[in-house]
Amino acid sequence: MTIAILGCGPAGLLAAHAAQQRDIPYIVYSIREPSKIHGAQFLHEDIPGLTPEEPDGMVTFEFRGTKEGYAKKVYGDSSIDVSWDRYSGEVPAWDLRTLYDAMWRTHYDNIFDVEIRGEFIQKLLRDEDLILSTINPLGYCQHQDDLSHTFSVQPIQVYQTSFIEIDDNTVVYSGDPADTWMRCSRLFDDLSAECPGGSVMLPGERIARVNKPLFTDCDCYMEENFHRLGRYGEFKRGLLVNDAFHKAEGLLDEML
Repeated sequence: MTIAILGCGPAGLLAAHAAQQRDIPYIVYSIREPSKIHGAQFLHEDIPGLTPEEPDGMVTFEFRGTKEGYAKKVYGDSSIDVSWDRYSGEVPAWDLRTLYDAMWRTHYDNIFDVEIRGEFIQKLLRDEDLILSTINPLGYCQHQDDLSHTFSVQPIQVYQTSFIEIDDNTVVYSGDPADTWMRCSRLFDDLSAECPGGSVMLPGERIARVNKPLFTDCDCYMEENFHRLGRYGEFKRGLLVNDAFHKAEGLLDEML
């Protein structure tokens, strides 16, 4: 039994951890560079064999304006369902950046440095029992020239600052049209602010422009032994990094 994992971001390395926990040989195929983790990201639950059961802290969620205003600001449509009321009060949190650094050190020697394209995936489909892909399917879509596959994204700007005073381990959502930002956070002493992806530049150090996945109808390479994991791998919104871990667990357990 052999497992190929595509991508060495948090979702990919959590899939590697799931394989390691089951003593299943695996190789991570990716450009061997650590991912940059931007914005209000944290792990929402403990991962057996990787994190302590007790959280690193409790995150408080606060809100300004309305849910509809937030949806309008983020997606341009006030009727779209958003994560506004998915969390409330305090929720347990594990520091994703610290966790990712630890996973990177653990799995580094199992990362095969390669740029993944369609031809490489075709070879893996012939040779591997299971392929778990956490990479953006736009990179290997076979219909990029004719544009017959849709990739819908939401561009945002991420700043290494906060535009309001904010307590540690706090995330503030803004549906107030008077605010130029949509989310500010301070998580484990890391400040960030997320703003709509227009061309307006705000004060502070912008660290990234990010296209958050919303939807794709790309079905390239969807063979029986090829599965997509994670927000970028599945290319849809609303997924958490721990969702990729649990999906990997289920697929690996089916093989055992």
